[in-house]
Amino acid sequence: MKKQIGLLMLWAAGLAGLATSCADKNESSPAPAGGSTASYTLDGRTTKAAASTNVQFGTSGGDDRLTIIMVSQPNGKDNEFVEAIFTKPTGTADAEYRALNLRVENESGMSYYADQLTMTLSKSSSGYSGTFAGKRSNSATVSTLSNGLFTNVR
Repeated sequence: MKKQIGLLMLWAAGLAGLATSCADKNESSPAPAGGSTASYTLDGRTTKAAASTNVQFGTSGGDDRLTIIMVSQPNGKDNEFVEAIFTKPTGTADAEYRALNLRVENESGMSYYADQLTMTLSKSSSGYSGTFAGKRSNSATVSTLSNGLFTNVR
């Protein structure tokens, strides 16, 4: 009986510790995994972003797609994000990824693909890193994305 009471007390102490540690966390803005960071300048305004990846293998076009998704951080630009999209033939090494598109959704909710792309990508044990820039010039509304950088994105 004493052993059961001791185990019950140990379990209760562990549960209390878990509740305390969860209460200390800010659940509304989780840190990017693995030290992932991103930043860019959109139309003259520099933004820090949380970055993550999405990989699609064997898409209908017979390729693999890697999307680096960068969502603006606490400076309050709701719904603003940038997606740097890379593609490679299915079954080839990650070194074969090439720039495909750069998609932007600005703070006003306007979504577009940039043209005049400049994008780089490398992979290390810490994740994907690279640079990006582009301009929307084929429209009445010109928009410039520059100084894009993402680091250690998984």
